Amino acid sequence: MGPGSVWQNVGPLPTSSHRKPPKAPDGAGELPEPAFRRVDHVQLVRREVREYVPRTSLELLFRSADVVFEGEAEPAGAGGDGVRIAGTLMVTMDLSDVAALAREPADAATAARLAELLPRTEGFVAGLAGLAAREIERASGTRIDPKALDLDPVVRAEQARILIDVDLSHPSPDRS
Repeated sequence: MGPGSVWQNVGPLPTSSHRKPPKAPDGAGELPEPAFRRVDHVQLVRREVREYVPRTSLELLFRSADVVFEGEAEPAGAGGDGVRIAGTLMVTMDLSDVAALAREPADAATAARLAELLPRTEGFVAGLAGLAAREIERASGTRIDPKALDLDPVVRAEQARILIDVDLSHPSPDRS
């Protein structure tokens, strides 16, 4: 490091071995040096273990899901274009359907863990929107941009199944 480096004045990192050992009571002499090592290197990158649902697993769960849509589409009011849609999407992901492809067992504990992780999984809401748009088109013949749907999903586990209930609307109430 050259002159003017911000690191030139950095000395050894303080550790317990840089402190003076405490005096023993009543002049019995000094206590032995602690067995801590002086820190010569710091860890620049920490590694951590975290659980998440990989994109391929999410896609597998969506492809194997049973989907039911209940709702109605009606023309938008005066001055509006397109349609208004209000409905519920019910998605059932049965882990026994993907058991042959999964490392984890198709049991209630795995379903409960997935029910906890799925709402925080990147692509989960977009996947639900895609399912909803497909079901709306199938049911009403109306093509909807999945990004325009307002979704409110609730995820729960029951035995080895993940049950997702989604209230949905288009256009979303604050845009109508």
